[in-house]
Amino acid sequence: MIERKPNTPQNSSELDDDDIPDTSGPKWAEVRANAVVSHGNKIISGDNPRIIKALRGRPPLAEKKIATSIRLDQGILEFYKASGPLWQTRLNDDLRRFIRMEVAERDRGNKASHRTRSAAASKVRKKS
Repeated sequence: MIERKPNTPQNSSELDDDDIPDTSGPKWAEVRANAVVSHGNKIISGDNPRIIKALRGRPPLAEKKIATSIRLDQGILEFYKASGPLWQTRLNDDLRRFIRMEVAERDRGNKASHRTRSAAASKVRKKS
């Protein structure tokens, strides 16, 4: 038969003060001073609570995102939403990829006119 373990406290209010180790001694001060903390691609060493507090949360992005409102065709929105979670990230990636292609095309001197792109876009809309 399986032996059951005695119940253990489920939250900190059930813990007795004697159960919590004392971390204020010199041994723990040395551990904290030698600890290496990383935040994103930054590595921070030492026992500086202000730095640790400032670095809580998600690491900063290389390029900040800006909340905006944009009007899209219903089909485009449905397509991206149907692709599952993180659809906004995929839409952003596709727009970034398109911009890179446009810049590369412009740099090669093959810049298409606005009318050509508009005509191609209307053909795509008619097919769907």
